[in-house]
Amino acid sequence: MLWYFTAPFRALSPLVRERGLRRVAIIPWVLSLVLIGFSLRFGIGEIMQLVHDVVKLSGVWAIVAATILTIMLVVTLAYLFIVLLVIVSGPFNELLSEQTEEFLRPTTGPTLTSEERRNRRIRGGRVRLLLRVYAYAIRTEIVRLALFGFVSLLLFLGSWWSGGLVFLVLNGVVSLFFLVFEFLDYSMARHDFSFRQKIDFIRRNALPCAVYGLGLMVFLLIPGLNLCFIPAAVISGTEVFLRHAPR
Repeated sequence: MLWYFTAPFRALSPLVRERGLRRVAIIPWVLSLVLIGFSLRFGIGEIMQLVHDVVKLSGVWAIVAATILTIMLVVTLAYLFIVLLVIVSGPFNELLSEQTEEFLRPTTGPTLTSEERRNRRIRGGRVRLLLRVYAYAIRTEIVRLALFGFVSLLLFLGSWWSGGLVFLVLNGVVSLFFLVFEFLDYSMARHDFSFRQKIDFIRRNALPCAVYGLGLMVFLLIPGLNLCFIPAAVISGTEVFLRHAPR
């Protein structure tokens, strides 16, 4: 399980060593800077104050509860903002994932069929293909956001009695699931997985995906490293997919 937790951190190695990956990762990297800048602008202090208003405990338990809730709330807000960045950087993330798969293919993952090879050829200079990727990204994110909103509403209605405490924790867990889905989806879509097949893939590999999600969360919370969050998440998501892709 340690392999999955450290996947986002290990993704920095090929990102540094491989010139092709670095070139493709420039736009996702710039957008990671935007994400961190937004987070700093929003302010961890405001989040802590919001959590303090929810938690009515005192002493050590107040500190523990506030810390957990802060992390869950940060993950939720980060996921919502990452969705916007992913829509903007969709073609570049897709190309980065494709380049990563080509880099890892000699030692990992199934062999592509000729039809899969035709379906996955996306190059930045083809405007029509870029527009198709943007259209796909927007449609996909709208569906995921609608599903995320529906699940969040159910959680809120089911936990209103807790004064928001249970809702923040559960919604953080749901956000973590959608975060994992986000960065596995580039590979799953490229291999023509239907929506049901994507859900089945994550369900069959629930524990590895959960550990990978925790790794993403820790990576996102480390100052400095989180500047590379989006390219590291795309590369590591591709690695996780290839490790469990049907052969």
